[in-house]
Amino acid sequence: MGKHLLILVGTVFAVGFLGSVSTNRRYLKLLVHSSLMSEMEPGSPSIAANTEKTCFPLNSHGWLKSRYGNIDDDNPLVALDDKDYLQKILGQSLCHESSAFRNPPVASNHPQDNSDIDITQQWIFRLAYLGIHMHQNNPAQPEILQRQRVNKPCSGSDQATWGGRHDYECPDTKFLITDVPTYGVGADIRLGVVPSMIAGLALNRTVLIMSAVPKALLQNATNSSRILVPPWPLSGCPDRRDYQCFFLPLSPCVPSIQDLQNAVVLPDSQATREVQEKGDFANKTIHDARVVIMPSQARLPKKINFETLRRAGKRLQELIVQQLRRNNNMHVPEYIVQNLSNHSIFLYRPHGQLQGLFDDGSRSIVNAAALLYIFRLNSDFSRQVDTVAAKAIPNDFSSDYAFGMPVRASDKCGMESSCLSFENYMELVMQQRQRYFGASIYNRTTMDIILTSESANIMEARKRWENKPDFPFRFLVNSDDTMQGSGWPAQYKGQANAVMLSSFVALKLQLLSRHLVANCCSRFHEVLVDLFKFGCGASRDSPSIHCMQELEDERFRLCCHLSGIQATKCQSSDKHFEA
Repeated sequence: MGKHLLILVGTVFAVGFLGSVSTNRRYLKLLVHSSLMSEMEPGSPSIAANTEKTCFPLNSHGWLKSRYGNIDDDNPLVALDDKDYLQKILGQSLCHESSAFRNPPVASNHPQDNSDIDITQQWIFRLAYLGIHMHQNNPAQPEILQRQRVNKPCSGSDQATWGGRHDYECPDTKFLITDVPTYGVGADIRLGVVPSMIAGLALNRTVLIMSAVPKALLQNATNSSRILVPPWPLSGCPDRRDYQCFFLPLSPCVPSIQDLQNAVVLPDSQATREVQEKGDFANKTIHDARVVIMPSQARLPKKINFETLRRAGKRLQELIVQQLRRNNNMHVPEYIVQNLSNHSIFLYRPHGQLQGLFDDGSRSIVNAAALLYIFRLNSDFSRQVDTVAAKAIPNDFSSDYAFGMPVRASDKCGMESSCLSFENYMELVMQQRQRYFGASIYNRTTMDIILTSESANIMEARKRWENKPDFPFRFLVNSDDTMQGSGWPAQYKGQANAVMLSSFVALKLQLLSRHLVANCCSRFHEVLVDLFKFGCGASRDSPSIHCMQELEDERFRLCCHLSGIQATKCQSSDKHFEA
């Protein structure tokens, strides 16, 4: 027949992360729709002109025809006016369901009755997280409301196939697209994607992560292909080896294939420095482009210029104030609303901030909120994580009597930090027990050590202790952990999905503890520390958090070889851990 384009429609995959945790489900959906509105061959999927006009009046023909879409997640999008907006959006986070972050206190409207600085800090952090959600989702609101209003013939296959439950055109928005670096997941997100999110806020651009885009879709767009085609090594999902293998899309806004082909790639480090120093593009062509790509190798360093942070804070302030004027369905106390007149509240270092660690702006409130937003698990991966984590927790578990012990060993030792023996760790946790519980005697079934590590030696060493009759703890571990023995993706050898599952099971388990000792030379442990600092843990009481680089007892103080971290009189052994 006449001319027509290749049609590639939603595909269903069954993905299993571990033998013990394998489910069949509609998981990743490659939403690339290319079709002509006429001259279709018999049996080819098409969208009738009247359906396009009736069901998608806010969308262009070009966008409906061809785009690379988001995964088809069953986590519904939330309209700004939804009466349960606050709980639904907070519920997407990694924070524990009983955490202070997800359960805002009913506060008095009088500041003098709210002297608890932790509650104030948590509200500011909560609003920063919500503001980032608004920044990423607000451009889709007109289309979200329009799709909610329409009835037949727009329900069912037309909207699911041609609309995509998480695909919206957002015609008035501009995009900042980035890929993901190829380090460990903590460094990838904390030092890679988070600075891009801050830049997106400062530039008022919707931020997307794209990797593993089929090369055929980008045709002659050589610069775009160089950045968007390579897969993310930490993802092993079939046909979609990217960030969305594990996480919710950063935004429901999806550029068309034509937008990606016409994207402007930041040409050099100078263009990146302009964003870093000014939070804006000096080049008009870049400024006006609908899609700008910021490659990971040319991304902002972790030391973000204050002007960029200031612009990001200003953007958050505008979004939150605008929403409060429309509808205070976030139930923000009045004394917090009054503080919103100063946008810099989103830039402060948190109260009680650990000193001396990455003192470069990367620990501002907006950075931590961006981290939490980026780490929202998609529905299928979240169920996988919860299923595995639940197996490790006994019925009589209590967070108030749990010590978190995430141990980073293997390649970390001698490369970026010194390491302790397992006996040293046991001496440290006994010291912590004495510090927080004194001479009180507790039955061993009520005192727990949540032990997680990538090292098989660490996990094996616990067995020498757990059967000692006078040992006052029991160990809680992930029995399905891969213990891959490295934090470098290149060494995962086909285990990428299983390693990611183990990593986030570890994160979820550690959030159950109240007392945490972490190696803050690890970017992943830094993520954990940030989550604890802002109320994501299961215990509603203030947690005790210690970075091993800052412990008072020199016997347990680790040396860190990363720039920006200083630890004096530390244990300088660079040997790999030996059980």
